[in-house]
Amino acid sequence: MDAEGNFWVTCYSHGDAYKVSPAGRLLERILTEQQALTNCVFGRGKDKNTLYLTSSDMARIPGYVYRAKLRVGGLR
Repeated sequence: MDAEGNFWVTCYSHGDAYKVSPAGRLLERILTEQQALTNCVFGRGKDKNTLYLTSSDMARIPGYVYRAKLRVGGLR
């Protein structure tokens, strides 16, 4: 959840992360090169405006970590 009360979720089958309002409205989308985003989490401290995204691909052993700088930081 970000500091404005919106939720950030990942979509495993599309490789996108979505910012969704409490009312369920899509507010923002982050695209990645992956089709299997598994999780997202905000950084802490000076990194609170960074959203970290993890991916997994069953065809490869290693996954990836992406980061996106956002205007609004995470809520802790």
